[in-house]
Amino acid sequence: MEMILSRQHTVQLSEVGPDSRLCPVVLMNFFQNIANEHATALGFGFEDLTAKQMAWFARSYHITILNYPMWQQAITIRTWPSDQKRLLCLRDFEILDSSGGVLISASSSWMVINTKTKRPLRPDRDFKEFVYNRKRALDTEFDDIPDLTGCDFENIFTPRFGEIDLNRHINSAVYLSWAIETMPADFLWDHFPCQIEIAFLSELFFENVVLAKTQFTQSDPQPTAIHLICDRDTQTPAARLKTTWKAK
Repeated sequence: MEMILSRQHTVQLSEVGPDSRLCPVVLMNFFQNIANEHATALGFGFEDLTAKQMAWFARSYHITILNYPMWQQAITIRTWPSDQKRLLCLRDFEILDSSGGVLISASSSWMVINTKTKRPLRPDRDFKEFVYNRKRALDTEFDDIPDLTGCDFENIFTPRFGEIDLNRHINSAVYLSWAIETMPADFLWDHFPCQIEIAFLSELFFENVVLAKTQFTQSDPQPTAIHLICDRDTQTPAARLKTTWKAK
């Protein structure tokens, strides 16, 4: 099996925002879809793991966006399993333009959990036949995202039924949407995220009411913010994010 899976795609109207750029949440869905397609081809997809009472759990993402794909642009989406570190399996991604230039580089880390016990499994023991490419699209160690020390903006979100995934919890891509939606509208009109870091901490479900908080930590040369996604009632953290922004 090819250790790098590539798929051609033309950016659709429904995948872009008002500036004709690919929406960051759509980017996350691209990554999820091609990751599962490749894992399935390798024998470790959603259905393969479900049959063994296992599931993939996204632990972190680090995404660097050099240029956003635009509406009607032809792109290539690539992915491969890149490494294993303790309980984590790493998977990297690239999005290329029609000339092979890199538009977006990303790395992600994943845990495999037992769906009955909710405990993580050891890839070196339970996934012995899993093969890694060892090529990294992005040289990252997934540094810890700091806690907020204040709050500049916050918003409350009620999950929608269409945001539930196959594991019956909220799709992890939605967490990024909530973080971005806390930013002021005038800021969003003039900026787009060029670095996105996400650390997933716990699951959220349809019945949860979600609180999203944002704190700006830097204004120059590039605005930087940290975000907390949590259950509003219990204050249990579900994700921390760090975003770095660039003027349009």
